[in-house]
Amino acid sequence: MGHRFSKPASKGFKPELGSRLPVTITWDRILSTAPALPLNRKAWSSARERATAFDVRRLERLRLHQNGGHTHLVTSVAILPDGQRIVTGSRDGTIKAWDASTHRCLYTLEGHADLITSVEISPDGQRIISGSRDGIIKAWDTSTHRCLYTLGEDTYTINSFAISPDGQRVVTGVRCHTFGIDGLMVWHTTQTFQLLNFFEGHLDLITSVAMSPDGQRIVSSSEDHTVRVWDMRKPSWCIRTLRGYTRPVTSVAISANGLRVVSTGLQDRTIWVWDTETGLCLGTLEGHEGPVKSVAIMPGRPLVVSSSDGTVKVWNAVTGECLHTEPGANHFVIDASNPERPSVLCFYANWERGAA
Repeated sequence: MGHRFSKPASKGFKPELGSRLPVTITWDRILSTAPALPLNRKAWSSARERATAFDVRRLERLRLHQNGGHTHLVTSVAILPDGQRIVTGSRDGTIKAWDASTHRCLYTLEGHADLITSVEISPDGQRIISGSRDGIIKAWDTSTHRCLYTLGEDTYTINSFAISPDGQRVVTGVRCHTFGIDGLMVWHTTQTFQLLNFFEGHLDLITSVAMSPDGQRIVSSSEDHTVRVWDMRKPSWCIRTLRGYTRPVTSVAISANGLRVVSTGLQDRTIWVWDTETGLCLGTLEGHEGPVKSVAIMPGRPLVVSSSDGTVKVWNAVTGECLHTEPGANHFVIDASNPERPSVLCFYANWERGAA
């Protein structure tokens, strides 16, 4: 199947009244710091080549469901900043750490009472943060493997969360069962976990949360068919509501400078690229033959990584070109330990077949 970058109109996108669709996408605006334009064509070409450089590594021997591995589906994957260890969360309620080189399981973290919905790593690599459908977030020490603190209670369910770049704040997407409210809670990661802010606006379950690397913007997706962009500095301040989906939005990511958002929805085979300043969909990345499960933006690059049923793809978010397709893989993590040439680590996990 071919790959193409489709303009929103061809996908049934319905912009709000008075909006105008942009003609082009400027690639340098997607980067964390937009570089000055080179003075000549050769320098321009070189700059573009550096901005889209990446590697793909396949972890063939990462057996997530063998030799002490998970006993159910893997739900979330993260990697430590040094690129040496991978962390997985599963429907079996456990978190496991794996050696990225030897692919062996290093240790298992247990304590949640339900399936793991998300795992993240603190920027300093010293903590694993895990969220569960039991409504609890736990922080674990990566050296001692002890649980450092627990956040939450059974009156609300934590569906997704993100950690700020300085590691001082955690944003959680929650459903409050007592009041029937879906919102975002922002916590300061002290021992007492002080609640700093609450963002309310979504009308249904929040499915995914991401934070811009500068820590100023939060983006969230929801089963209410919208993506919302929030200003971290202003209480409950929704900068933009991105509309156009007719089904729940399931995964979302935000660029380093907060100017671009990518998302995908339930049973959607495309990735939508959004302008957060105008709220317009710039186009869709098309080429997956099955529903897209997750999306991510490579740090400091105009590259989008996505996974579908059995493939992982890397895209140029500006041109819409699919730069790489990795067949036989349904999970990925981005290893940014080498900022000059980050890597996409791909692997396959199927607990029913007992093979990675």
